Amino acid sequence: MPITKATLDLFPGKIESGRSRVNLKMLFQPFLFLITMSLSFSLVLTGCTARPAQSSGDVMDQPLTVAVGIVPLASFVTTVGGDQVKVVTMIPPGNSPANYQPSNLEMQELSDAVLYLSLQTPTEKANILPKLKDFNPDIKLVDMQQAVGDVYPLRPVSQSIQLSKSDADETEASGTSQAIDHHVWLSPRRAIVIIERIEAELTALDPAHAAAFQANAQAYIAKLQALDQSIRDSFAKLKSRDFLIYHGSYAYFAEDYELNMISIELAGKEATAAELKAIIDYARQESIRVVFYQAEFDDTQATIVAQEINGVTAKVEPLSGNYLEAIANIAQTLVLANG
Repeated sequence: MPITKATLDLFPGKIESGRSRVNLKMLFQPFLFLITMSLSFSLVLTGCTARPAQSSGDVMDQPLTVAVGIVPLASFVTTVGGDQVKVVTMIPPGNSPANYQPSNLEMQELSDAVLYLSLQTPTEKANILPKLKDFNPDIKLVDMQQAVGDVYPLRPVSQSIQLSKSDADETEASGTSQAIDHHVWLSPRRAIVIIERIEAELTALDPAHAAAFQANAQAYIAKLQALDQSIRDSFAKLKSRDFLIYHGSYAYFAEDYELNMISIELAGKEATAAELKAIIDYARQESIRVVFYQAEFDDTQATIVAQEINGVTAKVEPLSGNYLEAIANIAQTLVLANG
């Protein structure tokens, strides 16, 4: 069934404290269903989920302990490593990678890890990596952000309000910002690079299970590629490529699909009254009706903007452990809102 702009009015929203919220759980199920069905037949034929038999002498007695900062990266490691890995996640679900402070007890969990994969989130850079060797002098640190940067360009964090794609392009070209946007995992194409690096690191540490790691990685990469293509197909006829979000996590996602992300929060600071007015005026002008927010951040300003434009707020989950579902979620919502 074709999705039209009128579909947005059918969102199964509910009113909470005078604000409309969108219940998205059912909206993106058809989106994921098509991806899953397209892969199921090929996976059965190739047998890419099967683990090869190993002689008892080749198999490690204990799984590798791998430490990461955030839940999505933990899910990637588990997907590739399967039963051969134990993952330690330093920033628990529900906490922000911007300011979480791990306790000494949590840091002690690093003592058994052989590998730390870092996306260079603010918490990692400020509160984890400087003390990493104190808790485990032998641990190997891999900069996953740089691994992605070796394949795709890294973006600077926006320091000023950007209401058009040309504004964003000028900011990126100027190079005035020294801070790098760390949200690289939210681009499916960059996620593929992350999966490939995880496979390489696990294989180096446990070559006996190289075939299993490769099979798991390739199976998941196929899903990422299918998701990426589905998004491109669904975005081909978007009437608008603007979207509003409180915390600008999706710049790499926007770059992948030629979207214009308008962030209400800038460099960790709420928008000023003048900036809010400019955003609201632009949203009205461009008929933007959805404001995205995430649970780890105060959504007050997102709600204010949504009310002023007679729109709704919709939750995104950049830190979800179900990556495919979370990316399909925001893509489907954009199709409903901008199609």
